[in-house]
Amino acid sequence: MTSASICALAMSLLAACTPPAVPGLDVAGRTAGKQTYGLAMDVGSTRSPVGRPLAYNLSYRDLPPGAVVYVSLVRDVADRLRTQYLGDVGATVMDGLKAPAFRGRLAWDGRHVTCAPTDILQWCDTIVPGRYRLVAAIVSRAAPLSGLLPDRPDPNPPRTLGLVYSAPFVLTGPRPLSIYDRFLRYAALEQVGKTTGIDTRGPQPPLLGPGRFYAKGSRPCAAYLFLPPLSGELTVCAAAGTLTQAGMVDPSHTGPIEVTGVTRFRSGMSFGQARDVAFRLADVPYTARAPLHADPQVASGALSARGTYRSHRVQNWVYRDATWMLEIEEMEGGGANNDNFGDVVTVRVGDNGQGCVLDTRPYKALRAPAFAKAWPTCPGK
Repeated sequence: MTSASICALAMSLLAACTPPAVPGLDVAGRTAGKQTYGLAMDVGSTRSPVGRPLAYNLSYRDLPPGAVVYVSLVRDVADRLRTQYLGDVGATVMDGLKAPAFRGRLAWDGRHVTCAPTDILQWCDTIVPGRYRLVAAIVSRAAPLSGLLPDRPDPNPPRTLGLVYSAPFVLTGPRPLSIYDRFLRYAALEQVGKTTGIDTRGPQPPLLGPGRFYAKGSRPCAAYLFLPPLSGELTVCAAAGTLTQAGMVDPSHTGPIEVTGVTRFRSGMSFGQARDVAFRLADVPYTARAPLHADPQVASGALSARGTYRSHRVQNWVYRDATWMLEIEEMEGGGANNDNFGDVVTVRVGDNGQGCVLDTRPYKALRAPAFAKAWPTCPGK
């Protein structure tokens, strides 16, 4: 892989994994916003070590019914530079303030902000020394800080009603090696995708455990243990000088990345084998309705009498207790589109290659997978 391609991949990763901001916020580095509802904030310290609680004053009044106040950590840089930095930024609270009025002193712990690297809201703690601001925002209603699925956007997104930034402050301390985690983890996952057939850029359960970070000379490295259904360990080392002193990715020092280790499945059944069994079981009711097109983006091949074709893909999957659970998306395209089918079929496949269909629901029915809470078994088992 060339330095240019590694840099491009790293940039796309950083943009994709940027922790979710308060709805409506994309304004890092600006000193003021809509100062309505008496919204005001100030931070007493101009310098503070990472990990030391940072106190700030916050006040507002006449909060509209249903509105919420979120406080977030943002870098004090221009918007266009924000995703070029490694390290975590995001909301300092899981739930916003809902009191109709507030005037008092609060504190951020100096270590944790919310993030959603896998679309599940969690605390992240890789705070990198640098120049930051706190931002308080009044939004029209509470909303999950992790976004909805791209193809199912929130039809009524919350509106930003008030916005104010603190003065800039500097977080000090050593730069942790874990700052490289997303950069190195991406390289590890890319290697996993090449050797296993798993689409590591699509929906997936966690495949790598926490990284063990160390320096190999001047090169930052991480060792990742695999999680089921994989076993083994991958070691990833970036080139020296990958980051500038400011913590930005340096395009001239992004390669080569060294990945070593063996990727293997814990059982005798690979992801590709489980996927093929799931396709075979899920396809049964749809085979006679429209012919399968391997690439639905290419309008070629046979069509049904109504001028339609069928495509299928893995929408979601998990592995546990020697069993694969896969959600197969069955879609019909072409034709008049008036009565084309679009379903999600949940299939269970054991490591012995035996399986069954557990559930079928319309694609547009937004609800949790059949295996989200329980671990269903095949009928009669």
